Amino acid sequence: MKLRLIWIIHTLVIGSLLCFAFSPIVGLIVVGEIADANDCEVNESGPQPCIVNGKDIGPELYTWGVMGWMMFLTIPFGLGGTAIYLLILLVIWLIRWVSRKSSASSPMI
Repeated sequence: MKLRLIWIIHTLVIGSLLCFAFSPIVGLIVVGEIADANDCEVNESGPQPCIVNGKDIGPELYTWGVMGWMMFLTIPFGLGGTAIYLLILLVIWLIRWVSRKSSASSPMI
């Protein structure tokens, strides 16, 4: 049970790092789908009018669309953090493996 809990925690940490890394892409997909469904245009030149249910959501779509530029920070940091976390896990596993192997092969005195 303890080993299973450890793996669940590691999976949650890695999943969180990857969600952080790719969250701006999800935002861009949502903005694109909202704009396409309402025949609106979203670009980086400025907010375009987009009337949905009598309300102009163009400025909000523009803000979300521009937030996509954050992926230039989140993807390297998220993937780098994931790689560092996996490297630390590998080093810990190797240290434990070597210590178990050396204690099993040493003769009892």
